Amino acid sequence: MNDHSLKPVLQKLLAFWLAFIALHFAYDFFPSPFLAVFSGTSEVVAQHIKMSYFAYTFVSLVEYLVRRVQPEQRLQFLDSRLLSVWIVSLATFLWYIVPAIRGEGMPTTGLEVLYANVVLLLVGFGTLLIERDLSDIKLSKASRTAMIIFYILLGVILVISSFRVPWGGFWEM
Repeated sequence: MNDHSLKPVLQKLLAFWLAFIALHFAYDFFPSPFLAVFSGTSEVVAQHIKMSYFAYTFVSLVEYLVRRVQPEQRLQFLDSRLLSVWIVSLATFLWYIVPAIRGEGMPTTGLEVLYANVVLLLVGFGTLLIERDLSDIKLSKASRTAMIIFYILLGVILVISSFRVPWGGFWEM
């Protein structure tokens, strides 16, 4: 199942990037409670993590359908994608590396947008390289169950935060 060419990685990276951008602006153009579930409703980091979570999930679902994953590889596909959603969600937080070092945001909006897209692409690319290696593993039933629970709970927290900000500074600017 492990294809070491860069073509599928770059194709999925492009799809992830476009899905993220669509989710980033969907709520701005079409504000609705339905879109608030998946889209960013503000510029806080938790909303960007939510966009990464859902963009990667949606792209992985499309990938599953397009690739017609064989029955004997379905669990490995599921395992690697569950882990990858966690990786991409957590790695989205890496956007803060430059502001943490500089002690402030970017000096211009244009530079901010460029930087955010470069970070998103690097996070996506790194996640996809890890996913490619993870696609050869098969988790135990107990580990898979834990990953499914973690995946669901992360999704619930991210969706709830769109409608009601949980207690704690992580959720606000």
